[in-house]
Amino acid sequence: MARSGAMRHSRGHRAYSMGRKIMDGDRTTREVDREWHVPVMIRIGYGASETVRSPADAVGYLTRRWPMERGRHFENAKRKCVAALNRQIPSEVAREEFIAAAIESYVLA
Repeated sequence: MARSGAMRHSRGHRAYSMGRKIMDGDRTTREVDREWHVPVMIRIGYGASETVRSPADAVGYLTRRWPMERGRHFENAKRKCVAALNRQIPSEVAREEFIAAAIESYVLA
């Protein structure tokens, strides 16, 4: 386990053991309990299906890998995932909006 203030890597995202607000896909050690009960499977392009397990994962996909096909659910999903990371809403609410964005962009596997 990382010491307080130290940095570790987890699933390609930077993670800090210090508790700070998450704004762009970063994960803190407190984020572990924010993982969704059921992961969401997506498929971007012709690649293999990928597993999205949490609001932090979802923000990473929405900001860095999402296809150009974006609609109203895309912005709502980003907003709700960040709110879930900051403990303003339940993470499962963000999951539902992420699923809506995935359906809207034809990436739900």
